Amino acid sequence: MVALDTYVPIVHTEADSLTQFLETLSADDWQRPSACDLWAIRDVVAHLIWVADFYTDTVSRGIQGDISQSADRPPGDAPEPAAMPTYFHQQTLKMRDRVGTQLVPTFRASFLALFNVLSGLSPQQWAMPCAFFRRTQPAHAFLSLSIQELVIHGWDMRSRFDATATLRAESLPPLMERIPHRAGFATFPIDADRWPWVRYRFDVEADRAPSYDVIVESGKARMEPSGKEPAEVTLRCDRATFALMMYKRLTLDPAVAQGRVTIEGDRVLTAVLDQWLKQP
Repeated sequence: MVALDTYVPIVHTEADSLTQFLETLSADDWQRPSACDLWAIRDVVAHLIWVADFYTDTVSRGIQGDISQSADRPPGDAPEPAAMPTYFHQQTLKMRDRVGTQLVPTFRASFLALFNVLSGLSPQQWAMPCAFFRRTQPAHAFLSLSIQELVIHGWDMRSRFDATATLRAESLPPLMERIPHRAGFATFPIDADRWPWVRYRFDVEADRAPSYDVIVESGKARMEPSGKEPAEVTLRCDRATFALMMYKRLTLDPAVAQGRVTIEGDRVLTAVLDQWLKQP
């Protein structure tokens, strides 16, 4: 993993860039649907404020040895993952209604507070456990999570105004690290009897970066650096496009139509990949 202090400035850069974008929006723009199902632009911003406040609180308490769960976490000792989207939606609407017309200044203040906490952590504190729903996470996990939230949800909003919106190159490394750990990544809709093993290669050498393989074995997916083994399907794209596909923001048809991706290989398996990309 890259030294954590090289990632901390990304939080400030992404939050500042997003603030500048939000300041350009009209009253009607705030009502425009985002790339997140059921959420308008204002809802996405409210969600980000909630995330920043949650992370600031849990990390601040964790480095003091307090790993107790916050009072408003999902009910029960072990809430099912399927219940989490509903919980996030409820918290988002609560935050949106509470903040009202002050979304931009509240967003700015919340992420400044989070940045100040993260930038002040010592090497020892990065490893300290912090409360995170059903379990604890080390403090450093909230750094990559913060970047993920800002970058991906930032795209969710910007892409509604610019169909060619992409991701900042400097923000990609922590996103790439998190891809294999995302909920739902491993579940792949394939006939495992017909295709017990499939290799999808994502050739991102145009960015002078390592290429990646998504390997599907017995219906489960994993990601690893590309090897010399042949792939059933090869997709050529840049790292930002690869990240957007892995975060289920881009599917193959629009990516190909925009010239972001070229594809070679088995057409049926390509369609199976596209089906996976369309899943939440």
